[in-house]
Amino acid sequence: MNNQIKIILFVFLGFYCACCFSQGDILLKKKPLKDILIEIEKEHNVKFSYEDKTIEKVFFIELISMNDLEVTLRIIEEETGLDFIKIDERFYAIKAKPKTLSNTIQKLDKIIIENYLTKGISKSSDGTINIKNETFGILPGLIAPDVLQTAQGLPGVFSTNELVSNLNVRGGTHDQNLILYNGIKMYQTAHFFGLNSAFNPYLSSEINVSKNGTKVKYGDGVSSIISINNSKKIADKSDIGFGFDGLSIDAYSKLPISKKSELQLSARRSYTDLVQTPTYQSFTDRILNNTSSNSNIFSDSKTDENLFFYDWSAQYHHQFNPSTTLTFNAINIFNKINFLDNTNFISENELTQKTLAGGLNFKKVWDNKLISNVLLYYNNYDYQAEKNQFLINSIQNQENKVEDLGLKLDFNKPVDKRLILNFGYQFNEIGITNSESINQINFLDLNKEVIRTHGIYGEAEFTSKSKKTYSRIGLRANYIEQFGQIYSEPRVSVSHKLSNSLRLEFLGELKSQVTSQIIDIQQNFIGIERQRWQLANNDNIPILNSQQASLGMSYNKNGLVFSIEAFTKTVYGITTSSQGFQNQYQISSDTGRYQINGFDFLINKQIKQFSLWASYTFANNNYKFENLNSGIDFPNNVDISHNINFASTYEISNFKMALGVNWHSGIPFTTVSDNQNSFNNIVEYDSPNNSNLKDYFRTDFSANYKFKIYKSNAELGIAFLNILDRNNIINRYYNIDNNQNINEINNVALGFTPNFNFRIQF
Repeated sequence: MNNQIKIILFVFLGFYCACCFSQGDILLKKKPLKDILIEIEKEHNVKFSYEDKTIEKVFFIELISMNDLEVTLRIIEEETGLDFIKIDERFYAIKAKPKTLSNTIQKLDKIIIENYLTKGISKSSDGTINIKNETFGILPGLIAPDVLQTAQGLPGVFSTNELVSNLNVRGGTHDQNLILYNGIKMYQTAHFFGLNSAFNPYLSSEINVSKNGTKVKYGDGVSSIISINNSKKIADKSDIGFGFDGLSIDAYSKLPISKKSELQLSARRSYTDLVQTPTYQSFTDRILNNTSSNSNIFSDSKTDENLFFYDWSAQYHHQFNPSTTLTFNAINIFNKINFLDNTNFISENELTQKTLAGGLNFKKVWDNKLISNVLLYYNNYDYQAEKNQFLINSIQNQENKVEDLGLKLDFNKPVDKRLILNFGYQFNEIGITNSESINQINFLDLNKEVIRTHGIYGEAEFTSKSKKTYSRIGLRANYIEQFGQIYSEPRVSVSHKLSNSLRLEFLGELKSQVTSQIIDIQQNFIGIERQRWQLANNDNIPILNSQQASLGMSYNKNGLVFSIEAFTKTVYGITTSSQGFQNQYQISSDTGRYQINGFDFLINKQIKQFSLWASYTFANNNYKFENLNSGIDFPNNVDISHNINFASTYEISNFKMALGVNWHSGIPFTTVSDNQNSFNNIVEYDSPNNSNLKDYFRTDFSANYKFKIYKSNAELGIAFLNILDRNNIINRYYNIDNNQNINEINNVALGFTPNFNFRIQF
């Protein structure tokens, strides 16, 4: 503990010194762009030429670090719609971009809250949270702008077991989130079997998160939509970056091929098979904690494990003319773990998890101002597990494979400056294969199912003449061929400005979903990746249906942001096998629903270089299964009644730091009954989820510093997760051994975990 105390003292001392002795160039207040340009000219010895009318009514609110000229100009371009044209090393011309249809649409979907948590995170008038990596600030514990880790900072979004492969959005399970990568539905989202995102953050320019009131062009995702998109803006010059952290090494490039085309490439590879850092050791302890590869049965065994991952992505973007573009995207994700157990029953477990996906998008702006988008994609996800027990010559194999072919035709039509229509068609053919084989008994179980879904949708997006009221109302209809059924899904998003600083909003939606994940036995896939994708069969695996509504209010004035949102959500068609029961219902088969009611609260205050924010979520989340617990409601496995996040970020010049605390009440678990039957070799339980674990508490810190190496931009960062090294139990269950002894098994969260990164950009 002495080392941790030293680290904490160092963190706070650094924080204090930075506050006392720093000098800044951060713009905090709304200022005329002309004044900002004068400061940039002085800072970088450059000159801007422009017509006065081009910038006379342009003001800028974002915090801007002016030490990096190219980044600063890129941010101003993004937020103001102006073009900065480089004439030579010193002179720039500023021109207004031609007004296009896409700019008109953006005005209807304008941002109402900047710096929602930190710089680069904002909230729009339709309730969507927008995260821009180019302007992203810093969050506690993050070494990089990890897409799915960042999402967990939002109210109502958390993970009960710290894994980004298990995001619980307002009481839902991870498979109920629709995660899109450049429009492609993803079935694999994480590396290291859940501890960091599988998407390269340095090419992902924009992430949109919607918890309710989703646009009708999106099907699936009864809990949330997380849409990740690469930049489609052709850069003026090459942008190449390289970096490494405590787990992996990566590189990316944005290469303009011509004035009309650009190629983006990224690659990342873990080096944990060569070097085992403290970050790797902490992550490995967390992942292998109390799995079948590290259980009491093998407590005396000698083991060797090897975890390895990589990913790469590519995007080619070609602009034939100002109104016609073609974009091709591809992504490959790979995870592997090999575990060798050197006991008397020598065995080897190996898991591989991989995704290969590609998409083609064609966009056209027609003469009648109609915008058409055509997306065609294919995704192949494959998970294979093998357990080889050498002494008894037993080999057990399991495979879960998903093939998803999708086509989307999307159209936007502006009727006038205040009304835009969105309509289209979506087709998906999803095939899922599950197989299991055991060589000793010549056992093979192979099951493949296919579902084809057709979706049509229409939506109207309207802003009142006074610009005080925004509304988006739409209807989606999904037809499932195999069942001959139509599911109607109305969606609504309405917000009204009561004053310049106060706004009310109402969101509502109905959704359906044909895919879900199940856990047959907790030790499937050696207990690390237990979930298997499956398709609804309209029998014992129903189609998921959700109903959701929320009413909220937000206040934004003089750097103070306040928002509160009450919500209710019910999801029908869940199965016991999809919920991960580890009590008397572990092998039960039943369908039911869960209902969650609660509210999210957020307050954020900016004070000069500081940003202080706190969020609180209260929720009551219960199951109802007709054939379980006598039909009486009981707590959901992810029922967290109280969840509090508090953080402070500080930015000065090229230095950023963040310190944060996360506390939430413990999740439910089922206690063992005092009355046990010693002859049936099973554990007898009390009523389901009748008790709660101890509260969870974690303190995180991160900091980074940007500097120059010759003419290149460099960045050095550190991060500490759980700096107090608190022992947090995140799951508890019981098993019975051969001597009829009942063992209590506790899954422990990450301990003190240091991390670092270094990056350089050419």
